[in-house]
Amino acid sequence: MRWASEARRLHELASHMTDRKLAAGFLQAARTSLSPRVVFGSVELTPCDRASTDGNSGKFAEAYNLVEQNHCRYSDIAMKQFASDPAEAERELRKSTDKADVILGLARMSDAAAKNCDAADALRLLETARQVSGKRDYCAGCVQRIAWAWTLRGQPSVVLAWARSLPIADGERGYALLGVAQALAHPRRK
Repeated sequence: MRWASEARRLHELASHMTDRKLAAGFLQAARTSLSPRVVFGSVELTPCDRASTDGNSGKFAEAYNLVEQNHCRYSDIAMKQFASDPAEAERELRKSTDKADVILGLARMSDAAAKNCDAADALRLLETARQVSGKRDYCAGCVQRIAWAWTLRGQPSVVLAWARSLPIADGERGYALLGVAQALAHPRRK
């Protein structure tokens, strides 16, 4: 009913226009913009989805409450908070009882710190992830990005010494040297 009355009103408005081409263009544009919208059914969000939405909105306290009550992954919310408050994000991540989630979150934080050219924090977070996981060769890709970021800070000789100190067997030395080479060859921030 509403659409029919709007269509009549559009024709009435167009009939008062002196330029017929302009009136036809007006009708076409108006029909397109006023055509009925298709409404799809709503989807019920899970508590973990709501926590993620709260994290995206910066409502971290509410997000962590939902995470704790519903056994969601702390690392997802912690990574959202890491950009604005890294220390608090790390503290909240450590509250998780899921060891794999803590390891994943620490490795992702290490990666984010490396991308922000904070090599010291990236190294600290990577070492913490390794301690929690019990694996020395955890997250070789993080090592590459740390070496890249550290080299961009203008300390390639220090980074090379660090890279040479890494064990050959687990491949970390190769990843670290690759990061140094990438930074020296293409020194732009990614």
